[in-house]
Amino acid sequence: MKLKTIALTVLAVIATSGIQAQSITVAPDASSRTTQDDASRQKLEADRMAKTNASSEQLAKDLGLDAKQAARLKELDEKYARMLNEVRASTTDRNVIMEKDKSMRAEHDAELRQILTDEQYKKMMSSR
Repeated sequence: MKLKTIALTVLAVIATSGIQAQSITVAPDASSRTTQDDASRQKLEADRMAKTNASSEQLAKDLGLDAKQAARLKELDEKYARMLNEVRASTTDRNVIMEKDKSMRAEHDAELRQILTDEQYKKMMSSR
């Protein structure tokens, strides 16, 4: 009788531990999430930079920029794209991002005006 009780107790303990082991879920390691987040952010930034470069090239073509102007435009656009990416990385507050973007666009336009001739600038503004 005691042997049956011991055997049943052992079986119950084994069965219970198996159920508990199945129900335990392990959260992903925080460092692996950070690595994934960093990789996603880097890909997103690379995609944005590619779009920036494509936009710069198209604008240079549309406005008939010479090689020096086109290079300066590309450098300017990349500079502001990096700055905006830094803002996006530092906050998730949409209002903060929009405010900084607005002020950076004003700075960008002021610098762009230094690159373009008056005629090119007017042409760009009329196409916006």
